Amino acid sequence: MKNFKMISLTFAIIMSIFVTVKAQVVTRVLAPDDKIENYIPWYNPNMKILDVETPLIDVEAVLEEDRRTGREMPRIGIKQDVNYTTRNGRLTEFKNYSLWEMVIHSKNAKSMSIRFDNTILPNEAVMFLYNEETRFVVGPITHSVFKDRTFRSDYLNGDKINITIFNPNIENQDNLESINITTFDHGISGFSLFDESYDQDYGGSESCNVNVACELGISCEVESVCKIIHSSIGSCTGTLVNNDCCDLTPFILTANHCTAGNPVDDYLFRFNYQSPQCTPTGETTPSQWIVYFGSELRANWGGTDFALLELTQDFEADQGMSFAGWDRSNYIGNNTRIIHHPSGDVKKITFDNAPPEIEIDETLNYPPNLVAGRYFRIELSNGQNGDFGIAEGGTSGAPYFNDNNRIYAQHRGGPNLTCTNTNNRWAGRINASWEGNGTNTTRLRNWLGASTNPNTMDCMENPYINGPDILCTDAELFALVNNMPCSKNVTWSVIPTNLFQSPTSGNGDFAILSARPNVNGYATLTYELTSNGCDPAFVSKEFWVGKPDFDIFGETELCIGDRGEAFLLFNSPVSAANIQWNFYGAVSGYGGTIKARYRANYEGAGWVCASITNECGTTEKCLLVWVEDCDGGWGKGKGYKYSTYDSNDNKKLDILTDIHMAIYPNPTNDIVNIKILNADDKLKCNIQILDTNGKIIKSISTNENLIEINISDQPSGIYFIQCTVGDKIMYNKLLKS
Repeated sequence: MKNFKMISLTFAIIMSIFVTVKAQVVTRVLAPDDKIENYIPWYNPNMKILDVETPLIDVEAVLEEDRRTGREMPRIGIKQDVNYTTRNGRLTEFKNYSLWEMVIHSKNAKSMSIRFDNTILPNEAVMFLYNEETRFVVGPITHSVFKDRTFRSDYLNGDKINITIFNPNIENQDNLESINITTFDHGISGFSLFDESYDQDYGGSESCNVNVACELGISCEVESVCKIIHSSIGSCTGTLVNNDCCDLTPFILTANHCTAGNPVDDYLFRFNYQSPQCTPTGETTPSQWIVYFGSELRANWGGTDFALLELTQDFEADQGMSFAGWDRSNYIGNNTRIIHHPSGDVKKITFDNAPPEIEIDETLNYPPNLVAGRYFRIELSNGQNGDFGIAEGGTSGAPYFNDNNRIYAQHRGGPNLTCTNTNNRWAGRINASWEGNGTNTTRLRNWLGASTNPNTMDCMENPYINGPDILCTDAELFALVNNMPCSKNVTWSVIPTNLFQSPTSGNGDFAILSARPNVNGYATLTYELTSNGCDPAFVSKEFWVGKPDFDIFGETELCIGDRGEAFLLFNSPVSAANIQWNFYGAVSGYGGTIKARYRANYEGAGWVCASITNECGTTEKCLLVWVEDCDGGWGKGKGYKYSTYDSNDNKKLDILTDIHMAIYPNPTNDIVNIKILNADDKLKCNIQILDTNGKIIKSISTNENLIEINISDQPSGIYFIQCTVGDKIMYNKLLKS
């Protein structure tokens, strides 16, 4: 039988991490012709596990209670406390890796999100969440994503969440009780009419709202806006805002009523959740977006309905993210752009072609407790006077940009609108929020203007480093692309220094780097930007040095006739076109981009090998597969023939009636003798010595039946001798001392 074991649910899991990824997490919705295994290499649709069924939820009773209590924010989910641990899942342990898997099923849910608390995901473990039916895939998720042992997932469509954790280090038995799922959200919102496999809010806004792709020339502002999600608030809109130090602190400006009394440490922030095309109907769905989890409340004030949050997950802004500018002066401009997620939909833009009014009329009774001078009022009239789009639920907290592309207010709300009516909308003034209620926790100044207290700040595209993703021995230029509206002194350094033959630190926006020969690994180039009175800002780029690196995982012990599957995990950037699979010895097969499938043909050793090439050269690695005759032949349970000859005690060999191979001495530190018995002298013997990765280190072809080979130039370890005589292939194991 195959030599892996299924660990019962009462056993615990051990996990470790093998790759480093960014702290941000990507949510993907796969196209019909895409495959889950392109993102989760170990995914096997035939490895089914039993669902963990959650208690049934009376959705109507919850909604009735919301109506009775006058809940202001529309609900998108119902939070449920649970206590699922490692024992609720299944551990499958193979020879060179293990998988822990679990399926949580909340019947009739439209979507689901789960939260981990007191969970240790060690340095080599990789986790993905997915739903096979709706084709949502979230990950990779590593230990760097967890904050204080806590992580909250994005919403995945459907009533199930599959959890899979890959562990390449099964020798590490620590953290056996490390998985703790404490809550999940049972999504109750209906699916989109546009696409029933897509996000529950997609296409849910009024048809007159226009995709941000329609308004040209405002990419910086668009890239700063995100969707905020939580079961307590439904959805709101937030904006990543700049400060007068340009220090890349991830401050999110939104509405106070989106945060008051709610657990902001549990919020989700979706960036780049937008359609790539302009057409409002039949629009292209986004295929992926970036999600950050958790925040802290830095300042808020009901007087202008503002809240300023700071993301707590390690923040690494990409080129597709920016920091919006703002205007605290009395300049409001002649028109307003609102960039928002109305009804939680993909990012839209609304345009009001008239100056806003400073609200002074308290008789309107909206917003509640309105105080003169703290709010702006605009009149949205879709299709009139050059206006387009409206505001809806989910617009709360959205930025109002003036004609200088700076935020002058954040959206508070107003009566319900449709595309055919006209009504007033209110927004809290940045000017009034700047000093707020006079304390650090009730005003913006201490957070956005603590250094110079400016009147305005411009939008800032996220600085990034332009340079190759793979570095060889030739010198390459790495340039800091710095769009900061703040003056900075710039220095740089790169680690680890042993990978480079060029200088590893310097001044200015340019670094010229070259790699040492015959080294490889990830390097990180970091630019430090400093100015008086400000914390330093850091901009980093991770890139690969040298030839590619990867690992092969799969089934390593098979019976004759069995089929196995191997997959690649890449430790370096890899192009699919530069991957080649080969099969040797007792196995044959075929390979795709990430996976290979192979068959055990006869007893002995086989190798499943992959060869990957990049600009710096080629790396080949092999997975050793032992094939045994499970019906009772020799070597049962070992997968190879093994015999020795001891010349010192004149021990006689048991002469077999067929061709046989003996090796001696074994172990050896220099000379090994290979004796072929019962072979016709006319038959040529082909001998190869291979290491455990399948690399051929010695190769001899001879008619002699006693061959002497010197292996003193090889490092200590286990080797395999393959001897082919005619159509017979024999294997033996050799220990180099």
